[in-house]
Amino acid sequence: MKKFITGLLSLALVLTVATVVKAGQGTPESEGWTPYHDVYVTWDGVSVLGDWWVDLDLDGDLDENYGCDDCVGVDYDFEFKGKTLQFEEVYVSGVEAYPQTHHVVLNDSDGDGVYEGSITARYDYEASFACPVRMDVIEYVVDTNSVGTDDYFNYVENEYCLPAE
Repeated sequence: MKKFITGLLSLALVLTVATVVKAGQGTPESEGWTPYHDVYVTWDGVSVLGDWWVDLDLDGDLDENYGCDDCVGVDYDFEFKGKTLQFEEVYVSGVEAYPQTHHVVLNDSDGDGVYEGSITARYDYEASFACPVRMDVIEYVVDTNSVGTDDYFNYVENEYCLPAE
C-alpha cells in the first residue's frame, strides 16, 4: 500500500510539473534564473516571412537593438478546436530543447477572436560557457480579426539563463 501511495504521489508531482511547464508561468523567480533578452516576433498571417527583433537591454524599446523585418520563417499550421487555437512550436536546430517540439494551446476565453497563452521551455546552449542552461517563456497573442496586419500574430520570448557557477 505504501508503494501504491508513493507511486500516486510521484505521478501527481510529475503531472503538476508537466502542466506548469506546458502552460508557461512567466518570470522564473527562483534557482538563479537571470533575464538576458526579449525576442519579439510579429507576423501578418499571410506573408511567408515575419519580423524578428531582439531587445538586448530589456527596456521594451527596440531602438538600438537588432533584428530584421520580413526575415524569419513562420511555418505555423493553426488548428482551431472550440475556443482554442493549437499549433506546434519547433525549436531551431542546434538548440537542444526539452522537448524539441511544443504543442501550444492558446485560449479565446471571451469569444472576441483573440487567442492568448504561453509555454515555458528549457534548453541547452553549449556555445555559451557562462550560461549553458537557458529557459524561454514565450507569450503568444493571435488576433484573428487582424489577418494581414502586424497585429495578427505576436509573441514575446522572454529569455533567461542559469549562469554557470
